[in-house]
Amino acid sequence: MTEIAIVTAPIITNRIDRWNRGKNRIEFREGPKEFMKHWENNGHGLFDIGQLDDGSGITKDNIRNYIDFYKKLYEQNYTPVTIGGDHSVTVPPMLAAAEVHNVDYARFDRDIDAIDFDENRNPLDYACPFLDEFNFSFILNALCSKPSFLHIGGYFDENSASHNPFDMKIEDHIASAMRLIKKYHKVDFLTEQNKNKHPKLIKNFVARSKRPLYVSVDTDFLGEVPASSYGYTPLTSQMSMKDYESYFKLLSKRKIVGMDICEITNNDKHAVSAKYAAEILKYSLSLIEHKN
Repeated sequence: MTEIAIVTAPIITNRIDRWNRGKNRIEFREGPKEFMKHWENNGHGLFDIGQLDDGSGITKDNIRNYIDFYKKLYEQNYTPVTIGGDHSVTVPPMLAAAEVHNVDYARFDRDIDAIDFDENRNPLDYACPFLDEFNFSFILNALCSKPSFLHIGGYFDENSASHNPFDMKIEDHIASAMRLIKKYHKVDFLTEQNKNKHPKLIKNFVARSKRPLYVSVDTDFLGEVPASSYGYTPLTSQMSMKDYESYFKLLSKRKIVGMDICEITNNDKHAVSAKYAAEILKYSLSLIEHKN
């Protein structure tokens, strides 16, 4: 019987901060603590990877320590669910899952996060798994089994250009995405423009393989979570908690061996991201535990 491990991750990636120009985003480090105020743990294992952080966050030099932490959890028959402030918390458990379970990958996010640039058009060191190839290409190379990748919820048109503080052209998003697609076995984009097709596309994704699944959820996938409070683009997702539940239920036809919920802060109005993260986890675990 697989047990659930709740892993709090009060860390942020070591990268140029687009919005605060290098300032330590304390509100994101505090996100997991804020989440625990809204989470009633029912006998699940509780772990914390903050002990691994020396203040530098997750970097190329120390990421192996984090991956090995998760490998031990997987090998001890845990299903780790990581609660973290930003997207950096996705990378170690995803790579550990790839090493132990040979997984496919599904992601809920308002943004595509294909690539980011600074003012001089230099790619930023951004730790989202669907990211620029400049600094984190080793992540894609580590996924040598060429998993299928499913992205649910992102904008993908010239009116959004997600994460675009420097007027990045949508053509750059598309070109970056196409480069990444070639490295994956299959990539599906489920955007708001094709929302009516989501159930069918998710069913196709689930039926395509018998591999286990790793799932990442950015809380701003939900329209109820005020993404603009993070300092990002002012666009609000049109996806709802009801959408998440119906989509995750379809995904749970596969065995889900790992999961993270990120972009949780104590700085959005009334701690909305933390509250919804707890709701997301409660529903997700009801299906994961039933499946296991």
